[in-house]
Amino acid sequence: MTTVNDSGDVQVKDKNTAPLEANSNSRGDNMSQLPTTSTNDETATTKSQEPTLEQAFFFGLSIDDAVNSADNLMELFYNACKFNHLEIVRRCVEEKNINVNELFNNDYPLCIASHKGHIEIVRYLLAHGADVHLKRELNLSNTRGTNRLTRGTVTYGDSTLSLAVKYGFEDLAMVLVEHGADILNSNGDFEKSALQDAIRLNRSRILNVFMDKLKNTKATSDYDETLLLQKKGDILRQCLINDQIEALRIFVPNVWEELNSDFMFTVLSNLMLKNKIQSDKAFDVLEAILDAIPTPKLKMYDIGDLLRRFLHILQAQFVTINDDRIQMLYLRTSLLFTILKYHETVDFTNYLDLLDAYFRGIYHSVESTGEGINQIYEYIVRFYENLILMGHLILTNNTVILKLLECEHVQQMQPIDMYLSWRARNPFQLKETCRLMVKNALPSYKHDVLKKLNLNEDTFYYLYYQR
Repeated sequence: MTTVNDSGDVQVKDKNTAPLEANSNSRGDNMSQLPTTSTNDETATTKSQEPTLEQAFFFGLSIDDAVNSADNLMELFYNACKFNHLEIVRRCVEEKNINVNELFNNDYPLCIASHKGHIEIVRYLLAHGADVHLKRELNLSNTRGTNRLTRGTVTYGDSTLSLAVKYGFEDLAMVLVEHGADILNSNGDFEKSALQDAIRLNRSRILNVFMDKLKNTKATSDYDETLLLQKKGDILRQCLINDQIEALRIFVPNVWEELNSDFMFTVLSNLMLKNKIQSDKAFDVLEAILDAIPTPKLKMYDIGDLLRRFLHILQAQFVTINDDRIQMLYLRTSLLFTILKYHETVDFTNYLDLLDAYFRGIYHSVESTGEGINQIYEYIVRFYENLILMGHLILTNNTVILKLLECEHVQQMQPIDMYLSWRARNPFQLKETCRLMVKNALPSYKHDVLKKLNLNEDTFYYLYYQR
C-alpha cells in the first residue's frame, strides 16, 4: 500500500510490514533501524513479495502502464525479446495482439532475439508469425559510411540467420534454417550472406547444415546444377581468403566430382598471393584440399594445363628477382610440388617445352641486371632435383636425358647441363630409392595413408614433408 508522510511524499509500504519510525535523521539512520536478522515468516513474506508479471518493469514501465501507449507496448515487447523474458513476450502476443513483425528503432524483435541467442524466444516468435526473412534496417549515417567503403548500394542490415551465425549461436541458426531462412541474400548474392559469415568465422556445425541445403537446392540459372555448384567459386575463394581449413574439409567432399584443373588453378593462384608469413598456412590449406579429394579424381584432371598456367603466373610474379624475393620463389614453386606429391608419377618429358620457356624467362629476368644469376641456376637445379626424386624424370632412360640436353635453356646455361649430366650418371641414394618405392607402392601418397604405416617421426617427415 502507499502512504503520504507529513511532507507530502508518497511512500511504498507493505501491508504485512510495520512502518518505519519517522525521524529527521539521515537515510543512514533510518537504515540502522532495520532488523539485521530474518525469521522464517519474514523469509516467506519476502518470497511472496517478488514481482509478479504485472509488476515487471522495463525502463520504468509496467505492463499495465505500457498498454496505455502503443509505443510503450512495442518498447516493452522489443526489450522482452532482447532480455529473454518469454512470459512477457507471450502476454504481449496472446493478450495484446502485438505485431511481431513491427519495426522498432530500426530493428525487429526476431532480429534482436537472434542477435542475443535467445532460442526459445525465437521459436515462439516463429510459431506466431514472425518473418524469418527479416533484415535489420540501416540508419542513414551507417548506410552512408558503408557506401563510402563499398561503393555499393546497401539497403539492409543483417538477416536473422546472419546474426545468429555471426554471434556463434549455431543451434539457433539451425532453427532458423528449418523455418526457411535464406542462406544467401534474397537476390542470391554470396557477399554479406549467412553462408559467407559461417565460412569467415569458422562456424563448422552450421556450415555442414548449409552445405546439405545448398546441395539439395536447384540453382536459379538455366543450367541443371545445384545452388552449391553455382556458388562453389565464391565459397572456395572465401575459404582461401581466411585460410579456413575446417571449412574446406566440409566443402570439398561435397563438390569433388566437379573439380578440374580450373578449380586447382584457382586454389594455386589464390595461395600464390600469400606473403612469406602466410606461406606455411598456405601449404596446410592446399594439403587439406588434396586430402579431401579422392585419389582417382586427382588423376583425372589435366596436369599439363595446370602446369602451363601455374608457370605463366609464377613467371609474371617474378619479373625481377633479388635476394629477398628468391625465397618467395621457392615457397610458391613448392605449391606445385605439393600437388605433384599427391599424384601418381607424371612423365615430365611431355612438358619439357613448358619448362624450357619458363626457365629461360626467369633467367632473362635477372640476366639484364647481372644480379642473382647464380641463385637462378641453383633454383633450376633444385626444381629438376625434385622432379627426379619424385620419379617424374627418369634420367637413367637415355631418351629422357637426351631430350633434356637438347632444351635451349640447358644449352644456354652450362651449370644446368653439368648437373643433369652428373645426375644421369649417379644413382639415387638408398633412402631416395626407398622413398620412391614407397610412393609407387601406395594406393595414394596422402597424409592419412602414410600415418597408417606407423613410421617413426623422422621417417614420416622425410617421406611426406619433402618439399
